[in-house]
Amino acid sequence: MRLILPLFAAAFSLGCTACTRQPVVVSVATDSRIFQGNWSGIPRKLGTGEALGEVKVNVAATYLSPTSYALSGTLALDGVTYTLEGAARAFDGARLKPQMSQVVPTIQWNTELRHGDQIVGNLFGSEYIAATDPKIDSTSTRLVLKSQGYDLLLRRVP
Repeated sequence: MRLILPLFAAAFSLGCTACTRQPVVVSVATDSRIFQGNWSGIPRKLGTGEALGEVKVNVAATYLSPTSYALSGTLALDGVTYTLEGAARAFDGARLKPQMSQVVPTIQWNTELRHGDQIVGNLFGSEYIAATDPKIDSTSTRLVLKSQGYDLLLRRVP
C-alpha cells in the first residue's frame, strides 16, 4: 500500500500537467478563424437532404467587445441577394483576446437575412477555436430561408 499511493500521486500529477492549455489569441480584424470573407456551399433541406443551388456568402466582421463582434454582408442564392446582419458571441470561455480555458473555446454567430426591408431568414453557426489550427477553411452552418431550414457546409473561397 505504501508503494501504490506515491505511484498514484505521481501519475495523477503528470496527467494534470497535460490538461493545461495555451492562451488562444483571436483578432477579429485579421484572424482567419473568424467567420468573415467569402464562403460558398450547397444547402440541403433538413430531413430530406434535397439540395438547393449554390449559396455565396460575403461577410465582414467588426470587433465589438472581448466576447462579441458584428457581422454584415450578403448571401446570394438562386439569383437573389439578401442582406446579412447580425453578431457573433463567444461562449465556453472563448475570448477575443488571449485567455486560458479548460473547456473548448467557441464562437457562435447568428445573422438576419433581409430582402429589401423584409426579414426573410437567418444564417447561424458556431466554430471551436483551437490554438493549434491557424484558420477555419470550412464551417457547418444552418440556413433558415422563408421558414425552411437547411444544413449548409460553407467553404472559404480563396
